[in-house]
Amino acid sequence: MASHILTPKAHEDIVGIQRFLMLNAPHAEETVAEAIVDACDRLGQSPGLGHKREDLAPAKFRFYRVFSYLIVYIHATRPVQIVRVIHSARDVRSELKRGGAR
Repeated sequence: MASHILTPKAHEDIVGIQRFLMLNAPHAEETVAEAIVDACDRLGQSPGLGHKREDLAPAKFRFYRVFSYLIVYIHATRPVQIVRVIHSARDVRSELKRGGAR
């Protein structure tokens, strides 16, 4: 059984990040993509690695930073559910609402 699952929106986020980086920073695309995938695997094995951000989302969500990106996940589910992967410069609260994470 997988240690984590990606919601459709999280998958869409990762694909969007890869596309953006391929166009704007091709030298970083593989490194960032691998780091995000590795972090999702680590979170599946050790869900307590992330932290709460009740200023951004309800307490059921945890946040884990990879480079400039925040992996938003639900730590209490098995497998761990990766909800979104959002650049930290964005309005994270609005992105979560728009993406259905509440």
